[in-house]
Amino acid sequence: MNSRSTSKSLLRSFFSTAVKLVLGMAVLTACGGMDPEGGQGESLDAVTAEGTLAVPSNVQAFYAEGRWVTRFGVTGPYYGPAGHRGLDVAASSGQAIPALRSGIVRRIQYSSIVGHTVAVESAPGDFSGYAHVIRTRVSVGDYVQQGEIIAYAAGHGDDHGSAWTGPHLHMTRGSTDRCAFGENVSDPAPLIRNVLGTGSGGGTGTGGGSGGIQISLEEGKTLQRVAQRGGYTGAVDGVPGVNTWKGVQTVIANRGFYSGPIDGIPGENTWKGVQRLAQLGGYTGPVDGFPGQYTYLGLNNWLAQAPTTPPPSGMSGVYGIDVGTTQRDLDFNAIRSAGYQFAIVKAGGSNVSPLYVAPYYAQQVARARAAGLIVGHYWVAGSTNPAGDAQYFMDHLYDHRPGDLLVLDNEAIDAGIFWNDSMTATFMQAVKSRLGKAPFLYTYSSLLTSNTWTQTKAVGSKLWIAHYTGTPGNPTIGAAFPAWEIHQYTSSGNQNGIPLDLNVAKLSAFTGLSQPPDGATPPPPTAIPGGARAAAILSSPSNRESSCRSWPSGAATQAPWMAFRVSIPGSECRKSFASWGTTTGLPTAIRASTPTRDCNCLPRTVATRGPSMASPGPIRITGSRRT
Repeated sequence: MNSRSTSKSLLRSFFSTAVKLVLGMAVLTACGGMDPEGGQGESLDAVTAEGTLAVPSNVQAFYAEGRWVTRFGVTGPYYGPAGHRGLDVAASSGQAIPALRSGIVRRIQYSSIVGHTVAVESAPGDFSGYAHVIRTRVSVGDYVQQGEIIAYAAGHGDDHGSAWTGPHLHMTRGSTDRCAFGENVSDPAPLIRNVLGTGSGGGTGTGGGSGGIQISLEEGKTLQRVAQRGGYTGAVDGVPGVNTWKGVQTVIANRGFYSGPIDGIPGENTWKGVQRLAQLGGYTGPVDGFPGQYTYLGLNNWLAQAPTTPPPSGMSGVYGIDVGTTQRDLDFNAIRSAGYQFAIVKAGGSNVSPLYVAPYYAQQVARARAAGLIVGHYWVAGSTNPAGDAQYFMDHLYDHRPGDLLVLDNEAIDAGIFWNDSMTATFMQAVKSRLGKAPFLYTYSSLLTSNTWTQTKAVGSKLWIAHYTGTPGNPTIGAAFPAWEIHQYTSSGNQNGIPLDLNVAKLSAFTGLSQPPDGATPPPPTAIPGGARAAAILSSPSNRESSCRSWPSGAATQAPWMAFRVSIPGSECRKSFASWGTTTGLPTAIRASTPTRDCNCLPRTVATRGPSMASPGPIRITGSRRT
């Protein structure tokens, strides 16, 4: 029990909720439930209702629009291709930061990129992220009231928290507790305006605007392609105007998702209709009028669902998924219905200290098994005691059955170390001695081929190789292993807006284990997502990627090093890279830095690889993160 979750705080939460319900009903009665666009209003969720109440004066003062500095989506030398992933609110060093909304604290974490962070969940799947803070006053699990001081603004020299532009709050809104790190976020400006009661709710200017929602050029092009289904015949230039929005409104009205006027002026109900349309393409996030990247992914999936779309091509095999904490709400029944036959679930790991069991492990195993999927259990390596890891792993297996797959994930993520052949074999042998089967070895191609695995192979471990070719069945393993059994070929899978790693297995992978109910099959319809859209873009380092801390000898005399991650549209950026080469061979967007052991010490940079650009030299994979 969290020491801060006292009866007093519970009473305070209950009283606040009761007041909001009463006042919210009064507002609905007085206003007749009309929405900003004149359509029939919907019941307010907790977030919207909060904006109709008396907002604490410190919230009004701190988040006032006049204090906003760097806006969401702004591009520049420190930001990746998606631009600035939050909204900066000016603050003085040590200034108290009030909670924008009430909610439950879900994550408190330090990052060398954004400093100390707090994530608060105000409604299911609706998080506010606070970054560049110090002296956090809350704990995970606490209920915080709107206006309650949760932390203070970091100043220069405070654990990197003030970033590069001086003290400020970096504010985000997203669908997961990692929103403070820019994952699955949308512009928080409309939300802040709603909370403060300053939102306009409609478009601005003769061009139709976007209802206060900032959109990128690519997102604008997606909306224009949607509008083409509603009669739009203008340019697809990424700049929606009145005719674009009339086309969009026509599409969502024809689907029954919108009942407002076809006036080319988007407001909250237009955006909600767009999100409902995105649901037809797999989006399952909140329908709140604040679109994020998964809304657009759903729209693109919907656009691709033309009757003439050819089926995916690839090897016949046993297709499946692997899941971790970011897939807590995954619909396993839908996965099975889509043609996938196995789900390998994160059991825990030693990549951080102390050893842990993954928070959704048991429920994910239960739901996957209930859906008729073959179940696997994977353990993330990282400690210096593989034998101890093995015992902890086996002691905490949930509903393990003799036919289940067991896996060791060996890739040196977070604070964990990479296990050599001897350490890996020690873990494998301990599990085999107790449970009668050696786990699979999961690693990625560059780590596999740069090491020898004599002892691991002798124990009898099979290979699950991560090599993101985009096409199932063609990984590179060299001579390190005699054969692969499972190939993780992409991380850009998607089910209802939830990103997924996709895998294909040979039938031989299941020798002595539970047999795939459908045997070997062609790729399921969603098994090769994205097509050309899955081209990799090098962008900024993520907050937790620390796997490139081991530099080659003599690095100090080599050309500058930079740390990057791969960004794949429709998925989280989860692959760390380091690049090196001559200074003259580096694109101008990359800024030089002295060699370092900290992957995350650099300003955010971006570089794209392509035939039209100068090559920055060889690229070496140095780590990945499977959450």
